[in-house]
This record gives sequence, C-alpha cells and structure tokens, in this order.
Amino acid sequence: FEDKITKLNEQETFQSLMTYEEDQKKILNTEKKISFEEGEKKKQIEIAKAMLKAGETIEKIHQYTELPVEEVNNLKSTG
Repeated sequence: FEDKITKLNEQETFQSLMTYEEDQKKILNTEKKISFEEGEKKKQIEIAKAMLKAGETIEKIHQYTELPVEEVNNLKSTG
C-alpha cells in the first residue's frame, strides 16, 4: 500500500492537482479541526466531571456528553 501511495505522489499529474498554497490551506484547516475537536473533548470531560460530582448516573452522563461509558467510568474512578 505504501508503495502505491509513493508512486501516486511521484506522478506529475497528481502533483499538479493542488498548488502549494492550497495544500497549506488544507493543512491549516485540518489543524483547526483537530484543535476544535480537542477543545470539544475537554468540554465533554469537564461536563462529565461536574455531572459525576452532582451524582448523575454514568448512563445519563454518557447520553448527554457522548463520552464512551468506559471513559466516564475512568473519570469516576480517578475522581
């Protein structure tokens, strides 16, 4: 698979599909998306911690935060 990707990247027609600026813009957009998702994850964890502190059930926390049940259990055990 790696060889196929390398060969594809070496093809002139493939290389000319995107300018350097377009490539940089896509990289930046990807980095922004990753940062946003990391921030959302932190918010979910903080909400889950507050809900645990308030005595909510793991199932309800999972439902509202969409965090996996296992992760909520880990938050509960680490306090």
